[in-house]
Amino acid sequence: MKKLLLFVFTLLLIIPLSVKADMGAPAIKEYKATPKSKDGATYYDWDLKKKGTIEYEETIEIYSEETINGTLYGMFNINLEPRYVKLSDVKLVDEDTLVKPNKDEKLYKARVFKDVKIYNGPNHSYSSIGELKENTDIRSTYYLDNGTWVYVVTDDVQGYVDASNGTIGLLNKEKLLDSKTDKVYEESYELDPWTKEYYVKEDGVYVKLNGYLTGSEFFGTKDVTTTDDVKIYKDLESNTVVTTIPKGAEITIKYVQNANFMSAKYVTYKDNSGWVLEDGYDAFDIEWDDSHNYMDAYVQDGTMEDAKDVPTPKKPKVEDKKLSLKEIILICAGGAVILVATATVIIVTINKKKKKAVVEEA
Repeated sequence: MKKLLLFVFTLLLIIPLSVKADMGAPAIKEYKATPKSKDGATYYDWDLKKKGTIEYEETIEIYSEETINGTLYGMFNINLEPRYVKLSDVKLVDEDTLVKPNKDEKLYKARVFKDVKIYNGPNHSYSSIGELKENTDIRSTYYLDNGTWVYVVTDDVQGYVDASNGTIGLLNKEKLLDSKTDKVYEESYELDPWTKEYYVKEDGVYVKLNGYLTGSEFFGTKDVTTTDDVKIYKDLESNTVVTTIPKGAEITIKYVQNANFMSAKYVTYKDNSGWVLEDGYDAFDIEWDDSHNYMDAYVQDGTMEDAKDVPTPKKPKVEDKKLSLKEIILICAGGAVILVATATVIIVTINKKKKKAVVEEA
């Protein structure tokens, strides 16, 4: 019974932590870290209460990063229990293990929408090697294996950027439709697809749109015939019905809400346009072209192979300087001169004291 209660308690502890880690916590590749200070590094429980100290040169494996109250923490386990450590208190065990993306990794036209640091590797424990400013045009890989980091290329620097907070947007190849206003945007940038947000250019300024309420032209125009009555809604948010399309009618599908896994389609029927939602899917059968690849929705701009090779700044290493034989001789000679001079002064001082003592006795 005690074992069962302990097991249930452990689950109750771990599940909320897992959820907390998943909500907004940048996904990363696991990496090994060790305390910077010889005094070790303090680690905390899920409530950020001090639990203990990671000893100097002790190694931990960080599997997630999360910003809490403005401080960046790394998550690791001790006896299967999640623990937090301030990333400012630890360092990578070996930063020289950095590898760039494969040469055939595609690069896409992208844009920076918030000032963001660029790192020497795909997590915050790597050295920061610079900063990308807002509204900078760049080339970027799609999200790497770690889920939120991208590798960016400019004429001046290359490195890794945390794109989890809407910092980097990939340029869409096709037009974007705002379902609430029926406004079509020629230029749009998709942020992390899980955030369901886009940046669009409006009156020369980039503004953010809710991706759940937009549709992309990427999947192309499709003419289909309805097999049942189907309702068209005004937008993706309201329940306002524009019209009901009768069975056997020919309609045109032009936009697909790919931000939500193609769960809605923008159709045109006679003089009416609007959205067919999930409850109308059975009204027509669609065979989309299987050659469509989701990554083709972005504007490719070369590969890593043709990226200009920019030296990546690295954290300066302090090396022990070896002295030459000439420098050793000069140092020894200088030391000898100082010793002789010091000895001479001492001897002269002693002799003067002795002479003074003899004169006083006489």
